[in-house]
Amino acid sequence: ALSKIEAAPTYLGRQAIAWAKDAGWFDRWWEGDEIAEALALTVRATRWGCTRDGSDAEISRQAYVLLHQLFPDSEAAARTRYWYN
Repeated sequence: ALSKIEAAPTYLGRQAIAWAKDAGWFDRWWEGDEIAEALALTVRATRWGCTRDGSDAEISRQAYVLLHQLFPDSEAAARTRYWYN
């Protein structure tokens, strides 16, 4: 049953990206640190996580761009200097 779902970096990365995109200004203000951390962990997971389904470069890039656009001054953005191909 588990083989039918996407690899963890892909699945969780899409969830984090959707959370960041769907968050309104109040959500970004209230949960900003958590959203930024989820995006940073997405980038990190695409580097070190399972690549069973192929490259996660697009997910890594999307998470990186959103992180630096929405939360440029966060600690998570400062720690995440690159996205991975």
